Formats: sequence, C-alpha cells, structure tokens
Amino acid sequence: MKNYRKIIANALLESYEKSLLFSGKNQRSQSIYFRFSKKTVPEYFEDTSVAYDEIHQELQVLENMDLIRIHWRNNKTGHIVDKVSLRLEALESAYAIAGRKKLQSEQDAFKEYLQQCDAGSEVIENFIDWLEDRIDNGLSIKAYADMGDLEGFRSLVRGAQAVVNNKEECFIRELSMRLYGDSKKLEGLKRKIENIIVNFSSDKERFAHIEDVFLEFNVLKNPSVVMIKGDMALLTGKGRIPLKDFQYGIGISSKDIHHIDFDGDASVEKIITIENLTTFYRVREESALVIYLGGFHNEARRNLIWKAHQAFLKARLVHWGDIDIGGFKIYFDLCRKTKLPFEPMNMGISTLEKYRSYTKTLTKNDEAELEKLLNVNWEISDDVTLEIMETLMWMRKNKRKLEQEIVSLPGESMEASREEL
Repeated sequence: MKNYRKIIANALLESYEKSLLFSGKNQRSQSIYFRFSKKTVPEYFEDTSVAYDEIHQELQVLENMDLIRIHWRNNKTGHIVDKVSLRLEALESAYAIAGRKKLQSEQDAFKEYLQQCDAGSEVIENFIDWLEDRIDNGLSIKAYADMGDLEGFRSLVRGAQAVVNNKEECFIRELSMRLYGDSKKLEGLKRKIENIIVNFSSDKERFAHIEDVFLEFNVLKNPSVVMIKGDMALLTGKGRIPLKDFQYGIGISSKDIHHIDFDGDASVEKIITIENLTTFYRVREESALVIYLGGFHNEARRNLIWKAHQAFLKARLVHWGDIDIGGFKIYFDLCRKTKLPFEPMNMGISTLEKYRSYTKTLTKNDEAELEKLLNVNWEISDDVTLEIMETLMWMRKNKRKLEQEIVSLPGESMEASREEL
C-alpha cells in the first residue's frame, strides 16, 4: 500500500517551494494546490482499484489535522476529489509528515558551501556564479545539483576542478582513484562535468564541437592515437621507420610521441592537417606529411604538429576541413592554439561551386553561428582573412555548406592555391 499521506504532503510542498510565495516575491495571499487527475493519481480513477477508498481515508486524516483542505468536484463531499490545498499555517507538520527537510535550510547550507568554494578556474567560477544567481531568483538548479545531496555536489565540483586544471596526460580511472578512491566514479560524473565545461567556459562555442571534452584536458579513457603518413621517416631510439611504406598511415600513441622525431633530411614541402578520417585515408600527396586531426586537435596532436614544424621549417602549413561552421572553427582554433600560419585548403568558393550539387542547406543555427564568424577577429593574415570572409559571405548568400569527403582530389597534387580558397 502506498503512503498517500506522505505522497500528498510531498506534492504540496513541492508546489510550495516552486511558488513565488516561497521565494518571497509574492506578498499576497496565494493558494498551493495539488490537483487530482488520471496523470497525477491514475489509480484513483481506476474502477478496479482499491486506492479510491484508501486515498479518501488518508486525505480525511490530513484534513482533520488542519494540514489540508479537500475540494470536492461539484461540491459533492465524499464523491470525487478535484484538488487539495495546503494550509500554510501547518507547514511544519507538512514537512514532518513528508519526511522532508525544509528547502530553505538546504539552500542556506548549499549557498554557504558555494561561498566558501575555491573555484580554481574560470569555468568553475562562472558555474558557481550561475548557481548562486539561480537560487537567489528562486529558479531550479536540478540540471546540475540536488541541494539535498551536498556531498554529491562536492564530488561533482571536485571532479570538474580536477579535469579543467589537469596539465599532464592521465587516465580517467587513475584520476578517479586519486580523487575519490573509486576508479569508476569520475566516469559516472563525466557527462555532467562536460556540460559544465561547455556551458560555463568563455570558449564554450569551441567546446560544443568537441566529441570528448575530457580529452582536451588530457584526461583519457585510453591513450589517444595520432594518425600520420607521408614521404619521410620517423626516428626512434631503436631505429628508423619509413612512413612511405604505410600507404594508409600509422597511429602513434600519445604516450609515445615524445619518443619519436622526424627525419629532417626528407624533402617535405607541405604539412597537411586533415579534419576527417576518410579524407586522411584517401589523400595521396608527394613531398608531404599528412596529420589526421579528428575534429578539434588536442595537446598530443599539437605536440606532433610542432615536432613536424621544427623538423621541416620550410614546409608550407595547410589545413583541409569541411566548408561549414564547424570546419572553420576547427581551422581558426588550429591557428590560434599552435600559433602557426596554417592556410585553408580546398575550403573556398571555387570548391563550393565545383561541388555545389553535393552541398547541404545551412540550418538556422548555422546561419546564426556564421554571423558570429563574420564579426570575429581571428588574428590570421590579412590575405587569408579576406578570402575566408568572402567564402563565408558566399555561404550566407547561398545558404550552403559542404563536407570535405565529397571533394575529389586532383590526380597529381593537392596544391592549395589562392584560386581554390
């Protein structure tokens, strides 16, 4: 048998704590109701259920305690309940019957923790400010926190702080053991922590396009792998590995990148970074080193790019990605984070027009994000900026975008000319 006395008391208190009366924004008299319907109390309306009489008995007890008032449908006492209202002078008794702590006391304890919390990063500081503002305005924070579970929230903040402040590559289960003495707990909090990072970072547009946010902070489930190929050799402490023997490239664990170097004697004219794996596999280019980014690059890929740049200082730096919002954001992020003068390749108007039949329509969100890109100073060369802006304006005018996989490669070269941009 359900404890309807407790269920009804909890439902009424839930409504009360969400009301303007509770938050102090409504000084006028306000009634707190719980309405009976097939959705809120389905068993009450079932002909074969015994709940009808049980509920009436429990409601009568609550009314005799002056805790509620029963409102009967069509004023027919004892027939069908329309709704019940909470007597506000009986709040103490209602909390006792519901076995529920007063929200105000939970809020006070929660806010005290927030005020004492050492944010340690911009992300957590913004998150805490948002929580305090929501609570002060009587708004829900359930998407991120249960104020009745302060210890659980402490664990969430501790995990988020550890991830955003992490500098050296580590495995998620190892970090979880250090934080909680439990190897799986951090994985259980991963989605919430990623949401905090995406929504409260000043760079949230960038994080919103990253498949694994933890990877950006060097917190890995397994070692990350960087795919590379080209007409040169890798040097290790034990010998030389000719990359040209591997037509589809090889993967190097992020843990092993510091053990390898590039043979600087090779004739490398271009270092090409590529956004998508299919395109990486398909590329055939002489005198080039090709690096698969997999969307937004992480520290491991940046380290490899820098090693390649130091080995082949005269090599031209080019990036090939989708001609869409995400593709240009990845390109800009690559230039900003590596501080290297990458040029976009096969990402211009001529490519859009050549493959126009394969383009897709911009979404409303694409259009909004495109306007932002048109108004941002990306700190790249004036010539490249001008040509990218022209491409973005073409996309805005024609409302089209293009994924790079459809672009057929020229037979003998992928020279990224200004005409292609």
